[in-house]
Amino acid sequence: MTPRSALRCTVTAPARLHLGFVDLHGGLGRQFGSIGLAIDGLDAVVSATRQANTEVVGPHAARVAGIAANLIDASGLTTGLKVEVHAVPPAHAGLGSGTLLALAAGAACAGALGLARTPRELALLAGRGQRSGIGIAAFEQGGFLLDGGRGESTQAPPLLGRWAWPADWRCVLLLDERHEGLSGVSERSAFRQLSAMDEPRAGELARRVLVGLLPAVAEGNFREFSQHIGHIQAMVGDYFAPAQGGRLPVRWWASACRRWRGVLIFLASVRVHGGQPGLYSRLTLPRPRQ
Repeated sequence: MTPRSALRCTVTAPARLHLGFVDLHGGLGRQFGSIGLAIDGLDAVVSATRQANTEVVGPHAARVAGIAANLIDASGLTTGLKVEVHAVPPAHAGLGSGTLLALAAGAACAGALGLARTPRELALLAGRGQRSGIGIAAFEQGGFLLDGGRGESTQAPPLLGRWAWPADWRCVLLLDERHEGLSGVSERSAFRQLSAMDEPRAGELARRVLVGLLPAVAEGNFREFSQHIGHIQAMVGDYFAPAQGGRLPVRWWASACRRWRGVLIFLASVRVHGGQPGLYSRLTLPRPRQ
């Protein structure tokens, strides 16, 4: 075994929270535009080492094996890879697990093979980032993120801006293991069936993002940020209500939001320490990643 064949590359990719869209009308030729936040504590961790034959250990083995095979073909080398998936966040829980696993696995395999590939190239290789570029941007830089959505010739939505998350702000993520969000075919079907948001509401949505939410992050104004993110998520939730059965897809979440109005809560399905549902005790409190 040569030193080159023994090269081991380990990559950690942060989870992200997708917090809403900028434009659900699309009349200007672009669709979506996303806002999101990279967070610590729910990372995907993948390592790769060259060996004679390809072997994948850990969850989502078939998906990771496909990424490894594509990169081996691109390298032109006669080799295999041992790929180990050490950690990955829950799937279909609003954390971008599919994209971050693809990026972590792709970067680890490319590193072990000595290939130079950008995160955007890796995402396209794995078919990720087609609607939102937040997961790619979170992997690249972290922070609070805004992308420009999809145009006619867009491959992956471009990053328009990144802001440092105020150091004393935290996100509370609530667990509901009984519920999974839309994904894959069902998610694509939901987007096809929904009509465009009416132009006045789409204009209000964009205005709240651009001259409400983003300045609040830049100035560290928690109260204003809370007010604007609440309005934005209510508008986006109402738009998706026909596809998900209401403004929020889980009934008790709506009750919790009414009780805790005025408190900023990001809702996602995650595991708390000990694996049991919780609201106040033993909650995972991830630190936003800068």
